[in-house]
Amino acid sequence: MMPKVLCAIRLLARVGVVVLAPLVVAACSPLLAAPVAARAAPPAALPPGAPEVYRLRPGDRLRGDAIEPFLSRSWVDDSRVLEEAPSVVGFPRERLLAATGDRIFVRQIREAQALRYDILRPAEALRDPVTQDVLGYPAHFVAEARLERAGDPAVLLVTNAIMPVRKGDRVRPARDERAIHSLLLRSAPAGLKGHIISVLNGVSRIGQYESVVLDRGTRDGVEVGQVFAVYDGGEVRDGGAYSVPDSQAGVVMVFRVFERVSFALVMRAKQALHIGERVAAPYGH
Repeated sequence: MMPKVLCAIRLLARVGVVVLAPLVVAACSPLLAAPVAARAAPPAALPPGAPEVYRLRPGDRLRGDAIEPFLSRSWVDDSRVLEEAPSVVGFPRERLLAATGDRIFVRQIREAQALRYDILRPAEALRDPVTQDVLGYPAHFVAEARLERAGDPAVLLVTNAIMPVRKGDRVRPARDERAIHSLLLRSAPAGLKGHIISVLNGVSRIGQYESVVLDRGTRDGVEVGQVFAVYDGGEVRDGGAYSVPDSQAGVVMVFRVFERVSFALVMRAKQALHIGERVAAPYGH
């Protein structure tokens, strides 16, 4: 199996993803090859006796933590419901931020509804780049916490933080959910086009292994495991004399889908990608 495909597979190890190996090779080898001409070659055959299913193990991992928090804990809602959730209002000894092992004060947890909580950070509304319609309200996963004492404020202990907790972060009971149980990589449907409209960790120059948001979701036919190419070009130059031809700048894989948007992992990037760039099925598919 090609190194790029192995890298993408290993990224999912920590969440127990099962990848159908023969179909991954058939679907992804032509999608991830760098030169366009190479896509005409048939996919490499599997060796005799190769397993039908490749079950990922912790030892196979290459940076699975890059997307694990986004698989089940970051999400997009169609309303501002999170704004009504309990919020972080302060820290002991007047600290400005909290990390793993620190305690936090949270308003409006008067009863012990749960022992484990997720700390989330509301983000700006996601908008259609053409119509400016709101597609959803995202919230980024910040940390896990354990309730030590209910009240107003309640006291919680931060047990696992992937970024510093700050005032204004929202708190909700933890959900035991997993976004992906098995994965079959395949090309996005021909004719399905969209854009990168956000990036989950807030960077402006998007590279390999970053998680991005696409402006297409279940209502558009997007499914987990679909692979999109990111296209550069198309701008008009010299007063309309010509348009820059499209070129494939990268490849992204969808790993979580909502009604109007989806989350995707950058599997390969020839150059820095940017918000607003177009996505569609890779050339030849």
